[in-house]
Amino acid sequence: MFAVKRKIKLMSMLINGDNFLMEFTEEHFLDVIENDAFDMGVLLYREYFLLIKNPIVVEKIVTTLVNSFSKSSSGQLEAKCYLLMKFMKKMSYDQATKLLAAIEERVNDSSKGNILIITLNVIKATCILVEVIEKVKRNFNFLERRVYEVRMRLVKIA
Repeated sequence: MFAVKRKIKLMSMLINGDNFLMEFTEEHFLDVIENDAFDMGVLLYREYFLLIKNPIVVEKIVTTLVNSFSKSSSGQLEAKCYLLMKFMKKMSYDQATKLLAAIEERVNDSSKGNILIITLNVIKATCILVEVIEKVKRNFNFLERRVYEVRMRLVKIA
């Protein structure tokens, strides 16, 4: 409930307090991500990253993060990119190509759906996206040309 309502300070206080009795599971983290509470996901990841081990749940987390770039109301870019970079090693080739396609589509969008228009700081958003796609290139060398094209499009707009 705190995650969906974005009560970050309260959630942080509860997690770091001595009387925190909630049993954290991977499904809790997945539920937060599925509810588009990526800022809360970052908070939970920083506290409980060692507990996220189940490959099936990790696959769902990566898929949810990649799909979040396709959504037209895609805010919280910094939090999404942070989480995506933390789970980048678990990403499959199909997910990587889908991520690149989603970023390219959202950057090429000439309406209010452009991923850079939604953010307040276009330069910072571009740098974060370039960092993400460069990490994709390091993990999947054969996507080098596609990453280069997306990166040039990002730089051209910024």
